[in-house]
Amino acid sequence: SCQQGSERDRRRRSTALGVATSAGGHGARTVALMGDLTFLHDVSGLVNLPESPCTFIVLDNGGGGIFSFLPQATSVEPALFEQLFGTPPTSDIGTVAGGFGLAVHEVSALSQLESALAAPTPTPALVRVEVPGRAQNVALHDAINQAVWADRTVPSILAIAAGYLAIVVVYLASRTGRLGWPGR
Repeated sequence: SCQQGSERDRRRRSTALGVATSAGGHGARTVALMGDLTFLHDVSGLVNLPESPCTFIVLDNGGGGIFSFLPQATSVEPALFEQLFGTPPTSDIGTVAGGFGLAVHEVSALSQLESALAAPTPTPALVRVEVPGRAQNVALHDAINQAVWADRTVPSILAIAAGYLAIVVVYLASRTGRLGWPGR
């Protein structure tokens, strides 16, 4: 249900902050990956943040990207789909995060992602990654899935788990002309 989904959104951010707080004295940083709507869903959870090394990586695809993979994406009239499922945010994620005192890193290139993740963060921070729009995202996922099914030697579970990260890396690399990963 929608209520269960919204509760998961709140728990995801709170869990990351709890893990970061419990590990805070041990030099470990917690990194939480989430979508734009999940981050914005319950921003009151960002009030009075503990000084904990927690980085929120927010993939900003302009709204409820997951719903673009479901049948209603093609069976519901586009304007209604946007209103009910796409729900593009009207608030700027970086401005909201900054308003709660988070350091904000805006990422639109692979090198920026590498730098943002390499930077030490003793307090909560936000890395906003601009990713492909929802329609382009679905097309990229389809291409990855077709490649996985064409080569049955690739372990499916690893391919699925790495699929979204690959999309982000390829997209950022295409904007910079460079493909790589931190430390390589």
